[in-house]
Amino acid sequence: MLNEEDGWGDLFYSVDKWNPKLRPGYRLTWLQCWGIPLVAWDMHHIKQIVSGIGEVVDADDSVEERRKLDVARILIKTPWKGE
Repeated sequence: MLNEEDGWGDLFYSVDKWNPKLRPGYRLTWLQCWGIPLVAWDMHHIKQIVSGIGEVVDADDSVEERRKLDVARILIKTPWKGE
């Protein structure tokens, strides 16, 4: 069993025994967004663009530092619609 004394405590929020009904409430997915106008190339506008699909979790460093302005790689959290 994992415990904090073994150094695992800071890596996990919780550790639960697996069971068939254990499901995450969301999925994480990387999106590539093409065609974003330069005037909208900031996280505020990108969050608005992606809000219809999911919640922005993170963005590629090249998006935040404006190194590549042709495509934005965005990590989003979408609701789980499993079985």
